[in-house]
Amino acid sequence: MVSKKNKKSRKLSFVSPVLQEALAHFIENHPAKRIRKNLSRMILAHMIYESHSSSPYMAETLLDLEGLFVLLDAIEEEADTRKSIQ
Repeated sequence: MVSKKNKKSRKLSFVSPVLQEALAHFIENHPAKRIRKNLSRMILAHMIYESHSSSPYMAETLLDLEGLFVLLDAIEEEADTRKSIQ
């Protein structure tokens, strides 16, 4: 398990300046809280109305969405930290 200190000190040398700019633009224009809320609603609606929760692709999709939610949480936490500093 990687500690929080080690996670923060990791450098993303594989992230190009173009990708960094795209990510910054995305974060500035698409609030993590809103994305999380909308995705959660969409997933819930899909599972209730379509009843495809047993589909083979659903487990993989939910795993990928879990990773996305972790990223959104980190973005939101960073934004909250920056607001509290200012």
